[in-house]
Amino acid sequence: MIQAESNFNALARSPKGAQGLMQLMPQTAMRFGVKDPFQPEANINAGAQYIRELLLRYDGDLTKRWRRTTPVRSGSHATVECRHIAKRAIMLHE
Repeated sequence: MIQAESNFNALARSPKGAQGLMQLMPQTAMRFGVKDPFQPEANINAGAQYIRELLLRYDGDLTKRWRRTTPVRSGSHATVECRHIAKRAIMLHE
């Protein structure tokens, strides 16, 4: 995931505001108590917790999350980016 999200750059910042290795959005970082999203350990821990929640919610299939999210329905500005990252992560895993 880290390779797909930030290419191992702890200081990565997306144009949409995602930060750090796991590309946490500020509200996600805050939700998991991350004070500094560029601090690798805190970023990875929060990202792993978030992915765990998604895996539980979507029965282990994260692609369900990205297929179900549409910009119109959710207001998500990251939908296309999420799909791209999911595809890249799966490709890197294979």
